[in-house]
Amino acid sequence: LQISSSADGTLRVWNLKTAECSTTFRIAGDTPVNSVTPIPKTDQVIVCNRSNTLYIVNPQGQVVRSMTSGKRGTEGEFIACTVSPRGGWAYAVAEDGVLYCFPLLTGVLENTLPVS
Repeated sequence: LQISSSADGTLRVWNLKTAECSTTFRIAGDTPVNSVTPIPKTDQVIVCNRSNTLYIVNPQGQVVRSMTSGKRGTEGEFIACTVSPRGGWAYAVAEDGVLYCFPLLTGVLENTLPVS
């Protein structure tokens, strides 16, 4: 399976063997999605969109967990996200120039680092 995203907030799950879209869903309305990052050793992905919340999503489009910067407005909006090689951590950078560190087990913000 492969999950793709678009600027209109739509996510699509693709069957790579048949090249057909098996599911289409949205997580946060029409908020543009910046990236979809696979979590190693799972079928889940992290959806990073133009909001202060990251979403861990399964292939059925269900939100398993969410993680937030805790900031309101555009300052805390995430730009990009990545996952540690072993899949234990999510790292996301936001408009405020801060890197947010979340353990995927709990989804609770554990650390921040300035990057600007």
